[in-house]
Amino acid sequence: MTNHEQFENEIDRIASELEEEVAGLRQFQNLLRKNPAMAQRLRTVMGAPVPVSGTNGHEPKVRRPNAVGAAHHDLIKQYLLSKGNKPQRAPDIMAGTGLSRTQVSTVLYKTRRDDFVAVRADGKHPLWQLKNLEETPGH
Repeated sequence: MTNHEQFENEIDRIASELEEEVAGLRQFQNLLRKNPAMAQRLRTVMGAPVPVSGTNGHEPKVRRPNAVGAAHHDLIKQYLLSKGNKPQRAPDIMAGTGLSRTQVSTVLYKTRRDDFVAVRADGKHPLWQLKNLEETPGH
């Protein structure tokens, strides 16, 4: 088999996989059309995109509402509480919550940094825990 034939076979395989994915997405879309309440719950959990004003005629930028950040915060909080609020490494928080490195970092360093404290046990990598459990909202 030539390189060209191998390439064509690989393209056909990928196209077939994509067709299966599209079919699955269409089924999901139909499910949401039939069940508006489920669609609304999904929007609430995922956070519907919100256009950002002041785009000067360019394609509007999109940001997620705070509900998504709050959900990430809650996942991290629940994970830390499940570990007795003992300091945890970011990779462990990622594995325990299913959040990406960016999502975890955003919560810990930006959106909710006042709710967490970094302990540098090895002097290098921060270990994270909840700060002031009695003062943390929702506790």
